Amino acid sequence: MSWIQFSQLTIAQDVGAAIKGPGRVDYYWGTGDYATVAAGTMKQSGELYLAIVK
Repeated sequence: MSWIQFSQLTIAQDVGAAIKGPGRVDYYWGTGDYATVAAGTMKQSGELYLAIVK
């Protein structure tokens, strides 16, 4: 399996109990076979921009 670069607008919904340490996110991949594989093997670096209401 190979990964392709993507850009996606997402919404922050919760902090997630499994997220340990700074600079980490938990991305919901959906349901089904592809989502199971993607969620279980995705450990890549990337960029995250978070908009915060002032």
